Amino acid sequence: MKCTGYNKSLAIKEEWTKQIVDYLAADNRSPKDFTGFLESHPAISERILLVFIKAMVKTETFAPCQPDEIVEKAKSYCDRLNHYICEGSLLEEKINYLASPLTGCGVGVDRIQLMFLHLLRKRFDKKEIPGEVQRILSSQGQRLLKDGKPLNEADGVKNLQERFAQFESETLPLLQVLCIE
Repeated sequence: MKCTGYNKSLAIKEEWTKQIVDYLAADNRSPKDFTGFLESHPAISERILLVFIKAMVKTETFAPCQPDEIVEKAKSYCDRLNHYICEGSLLEEKINYLASPLTGCGVGVDRIQLMFLHLLRKRFDKKEIPGEVQRILSSQGQRLLKDGKPLNEADGVKNLQERFAQFESETLPLLQVLCIE
């Protein structure tokens, strides 16, 4: 991996990159402290580790995390805010971020994803969620677009089923890791 700055670049050996990524992926990608990492990986210097982490944070591949006690204090506030945002998505597209108590940052999501999350929280049957989103949009005179063209109701539900499957497999696990549930 090559990290390039304003006037310098640094090549990081692929084996080191793998060791760092494996360390971060351990324990279901839970937050990590690098204090012991350098001791157990003496071939990787602190400078290389810092450059790697900075590059990953800059590309939004990694995110710095709050200490556990801060996460616990912020969680209930973030949950209430996120509930308000998700509920509001049923009426209009207004806010496209959810608050993560883990990172202390907003996480970008679209209106449909907010609606999916809201309906999951309301314990809707997963098979019914795409149809319910379509029903809500239709009741507001809105239709989904594909390639710039409006979809009819049946194609809209099919599109939402595909989007919900992707949401469940990709977005929802990320939101859960970020303590957004």
